[in-house]
Amino acid sequence: MENREAKMSRKQSFIKGATILGLAGILIKVLGAAFKIPLFNLIGAEGSSYYNAPYPIYNWLLVVSTAGIPTAIARMIAEKEVEGDTHGIFRIISAIFKPMVLISVVIFAILFFGAEGISNWVGIPSSKMAFRAMAPALLFVPAMSIFRGFFQGIQKLQGFAITQIVEQLFRVVIGLGLAYFLFGRGLEFSAAGASFGATAGAIIGFVVSFSIYKYIKKKEYTLVLQTPETHPKESTWEILKQLFIISIPITIGASIMPTMNSIDLMLVVRRLNDIGVANAADLYGILTGFAVTIVNFPQILTASLQISLVPAITQLFVIYKKSNDEDDKKHLSDTVNAGIKTALIIGIPCAIGLVTLAEPVMMLLFSKQPESAVIGGEILTILGWDLIFLAVFQATTGILQGIKKQMLPAIHLAVGMVFKVVLTYVLVGMPEFGITGAAISTVVAFAVASTLNVWSLTKEEYLNVNIFKLGIKPLISGLVMGAFVLVAYNPLNSILGAKLATVVTISIAAVIYGGFIIFTKTLSHEEYDMLPGGSKLRKLAEKFGR
Repeated sequence: MENREAKMSRKQSFIKGATILGLAGILIKVLGAAFKIPLFNLIGAEGSSYYNAPYPIYNWLLVVSTAGIPTAIARMIAEKEVEGDTHGIFRIISAIFKPMVLISVVIFAILFFGAEGISNWVGIPSSKMAFRAMAPALLFVPAMSIFRGFFQGIQKLQGFAITQIVEQLFRVVIGLGLAYFLFGRGLEFSAAGASFGATAGAIIGFVVSFSIYKYIKKKEYTLVLQTPETHPKESTWEILKQLFIISIPITIGASIMPTMNSIDLMLVVRRLNDIGVANAADLYGILTGFAVTIVNFPQILTASLQISLVPAITQLFVIYKKSNDEDDKKHLSDTVNAGIKTALIIGIPCAIGLVTLAEPVMMLLFSKQPESAVIGGEILTILGWDLIFLAVFQATTGILQGIKKQMLPAIHLAVGMVFKVVLTYVLVGMPEFGITGAAISTVVAFAVASTLNVWSLTKEEYLNVNIFKLGIKPLISGLVMGAFVLVAYNPLNSILGAKLATVVTISIAAVIYGGFIIFTKTLSHEEYDMLPGGSKLRKLAEKFGR
């Protein structure tokens, strides 16, 4: 049985890991904004539709072929770490590498040689070159996912973060540079140049991830690997069988999200055309290139939380199942609740902030496309609510995967997708909703999926999960913050101007939210200590009597 310090270390690890990935994610999104904002200001809504058209198909191919692999590798490695089977860790990596190379070649060929047919099928034939420019990335991302799974499993998420940052940096520099360089040849060429940034980033990201993997293996595992094996040796087939059992349900679940995006790609433009909307492709470009881009920025934090939760929960779950000890059960349950609470603390203010400042935020970021920014603001007023449900879904998915219930999130998201398909078809085809119908359907889909995830966790008798208890204090803090935004923005706008007023309002709102998190005692002393630098925050809270 582990001592208390070791158990506490495992509980703290997911918060620290999530923080590392979250900070990296923020930098990545800043780089992404530095890429997409000037790009969309350059190529406009039409060019944006060319650039964005390949992504649903690209992501779908990538997810279907590789999405469950990093999480499966991470979970298998986390179990080997608990068991002390170092040789088994690297046997996992060796077993999966060659099959992934074959998968990479197949999915590259599908996208590259099928570019013309796919672009015609989705109704945006001018995106053909963008499809082909992006396709070579599929040769490198699957292999890179293996090493990221390794970093995740041993909870060395610095390596995970570095590869993400390097990949994004080269994507931005090369993609944006090519977009400007090729702009004079037309929007199709400019969008294709931007798409090639994904390929450049994938190549460099693969090289860096492999280098970090070799460094960690040599520095931390060389001596152990030179000792005789003390654990049963699994064959390659046994490893692959276990990997498939874990990864296939995760892959099915992960493929549903790009499938939703593909549904938007296929249904939205056609349904808008059905009701006589002349600029249907432009509206789709605004939905995906403007509104979804903004929503994707804060969700990187909860995505990081999900990645970090899987190995931490897996290890605590394995320990509890072996010991059946009440103390181990409590540590597992407390960590599950901390993960959900952290997701809510992130998701609630982001949602309320974006909904209340939808148009000002759009105008701040896309000032050179004012008409598109106004429409994007209308969409964001609805789509912003998705951040709460997406945050809960991501955190609870990581938890369910950690306790070996990986099939449930896939089923729940599939149920949500049914709502998505039906509502998208019906609402987008109604003139009173139009493009906002796609936003409504997305919010409903994740509301359904997250509710089902939470319900499944409440059914596990060894967990004590109460979503209302976990969410009430962050919700109160978020509503107070939202009330301030509604009252303060217009006066500040008249004094400072729209752009500066938006920045100032967001800054003050963040301070108000943080203050109310302290005032309402949302975090316990132990939860403060789980945060990097949390002891200082705890002392600050104690000064205010909290």
